[in-house]
Amino acid sequence: MVYQSVQEVSATDLAQPKRVMLFDLEDVGHHAIYIRHLISNWNIQNFSSQLVVLVTPTFLERHGAMVALAQRSKQANVTFQSISATEEADLRSLSQASRLSLRFQELQLLNQYIRRLEIDHCLIMFIDKLQIPFLLGSYPSCAFSGIYFRPSFHYTDFLKQSVSWRTRLQNLRERIFLYRLLRNSQLCRLLCLDPFVSDSINQITKTHKALTLCDPIDMQMIDHGAVERIRCQLMIERHRKVFLIFGELSARKGIVRVLEALETLDSSCQERICLLIVGRITKAEDIKIAARIERLVQQGNVQIVTHYEFVPDNEVQAYFEMADVVLALYQQHVGMSGILLLAAKSRKPVLSADYGLMGELVRRYGLGLTVDSGDAEAIAQQLVKLAETDLSDYFDPVGARRLVKDNTVEQFTNTIFKVLLASR
Repeated sequence: MVYQSVQEVSATDLAQPKRVMLFDLEDVGHHAIYIRHLISNWNIQNFSSQLVVLVTPTFLERHGAMVALAQRSKQANVTFQSISATEEADLRSLSQASRLSLRFQELQLLNQYIRRLEIDHCLIMFIDKLQIPFLLGSYPSCAFSGIYFRPSFHYTDFLKQSVSWRTRLQNLRERIFLYRLLRNSQLCRLLCLDPFVSDSINQITKTHKALTLCDPIDMQMIDHGAVERIRCQLMIERHRKVFLIFGELSARKGIVRVLEALETLDSSCQERICLLIVGRITKAEDIKIAARIERLVQQGNVQIVTHYEFVPDNEVQAYFEMADVVLALYQQHVGMSGILLLAAKSRKPVLSADYGLMGELVRRYGLGLTVDSGDAEAIAQQLVKLAETDLSDYFDPVGARRLVKDNTVEQFTNTIFKVLLASR
């Protein structure tokens, strides 16, 4: 994979001091990780511009260390700005009542703080959410760029079968959205985490605004003592291969399908497997899987270990080092997942959904096996392969190293800084 250079916005083109803003009203997963990387690397630069990070009060509560990191910036030019508690509560109520109203309210808040803070350029950290307001002609009131997580119109190029009329309609809507967005004079750059889509977007829109952005993987050293300590705390039996499900444990993670697949395995195969489920879980998902887990443990021979807690950044990699196989069986997931990069860094094979970008990356880089993530029987067949044979048969360490090399924190932050600070 070759990432595009940012030739039009090289360091020599950086403008005079300005006020730039990161806009992100999410507080979990990659959102916090991206902001941490950007603040950390801003701190070691000599930028004279002011960086404002607009977040929610909940973000500040959960990520106090990140706020402290911003306060230690050399130029004292990194600040967190939170929306009010009332504004956050209003967003939460809208998220349950009307997702469309929620998106317009988020854009209204963005414009409100752009004016209040006199922002020159805003980076929308998750621009996908604002598709409908943009389609209807509502845009930020200053120059803006955005990170585009979930392009899917090009997935038909990956598939060998015909697609439904619903898929074709969705692809058409996405193309219209992209055309209108990239033809907007206020948009500076659309940063795409999908490395296969930027050229297609630029061809559709007859512009050069779409640019590939790598998904950053932190190359910190592994604390092998922590790996062994966590394994002992979780009481994972030594003779079993560990199959890891990690992250925000919503229904899209495919946990139910994995449990259905495990139920069909014979006892000798079950005895080889420990299913390790780690991360924060939604109440609905916990209720859905609790009885099934209990029944499977009582009636079968598989070991299932759950750790339903937020995992600090400095412990995340330990779980991937502990795993033998990483499960990424997202249900109709669109876009990238950091799970693939964490697994590649630890040189652990994945069993991934075959759909879209994730399936394509696994196949191209030899990261493991792919499967229809909605088919429990097909998943079971792949689990048997991984449990009973040599895992090296399904994993290419050279391909994994290439993927990690293409997705460094430095590449990620440098691309964003050049986009934010360049002259238009």
